[in-house]
Amino acid sequence: MKRLPLILSLLTFAILATGNLAEAQDRRPSQQKKAAVTKVGLIDMAHVFQNYEKFKELREALQAAVQQSDTEAQEMASKFKALQEQLSQQSKDFDPGSPEYENIERQLLDEKAKFESWRAATQRKLARRETEMLKTIYADVSKMVKAYAEYAEYSLVLRFNRKNVDNEMQPQQAIQAMNKNVIYHQNGNDITEIVLKQLNNQFSRKSGRTPTQSAGNRKPVNR
Repeated sequence: MKRLPLILSLLTFAILATGNLAEAQDRRPSQQKKAAVTKVGLIDMAHVFQNYEKFKELREALQAAVQQSDTEAQEMASKFKALQEQLSQQSKDFDPGSPEYENIERQLLDEKAKFESWRAATQRKLARRETEMLKTIYADVSKMVKAYAEYAEYSLVLRFNRKNVDNEMQPQQAIQAMNKNVIYHQNGNDITEIVLKQLNNQFSRKSGRTPTQSAGNRKPVNR
């Protein structure tokens, strides 16, 4: 019987402590900030590149430069072959090791070295031009993605492949499609066409063409 007051005191303390804890928990939600909602967008960069009018024009210009270099290479190769046949015919009149014979060999080697040097320099120039083209297009797309993401309040935009696995795919293509990161997404997550239309509209305005209509009833993105 002597322990009863002590037990009552402990129970009273426990009840008061529980009440204080409940009041603290009731106050906590109003003191905490709400977690930010993550809105994820998806974009098929390969599709955008292939259908961006600026990329098409730059690629056509690059292809024209490649064809021109191929034509020049063929002309130089034909001239070298003709010179080679001419000098080879002349070399028959001289003994191997003679000054005249060595002079003919030196001319052939010089012409061959000139051709190889020109071809290597042309390939490097075209490779640099292709790299600059891709960098320019990537910068355009990235800038537009950023502008639209801020406008539509996307907190994250990821690259993905829109192609699905079908029966007509080659085995290697099917494997690549099955290895894609995004397995499922809602239609609203895919911003590929919106970004592509904004890019083409912007390019049309800068090149003096009539811009195409933007997707749906969306307002144009401020840039």
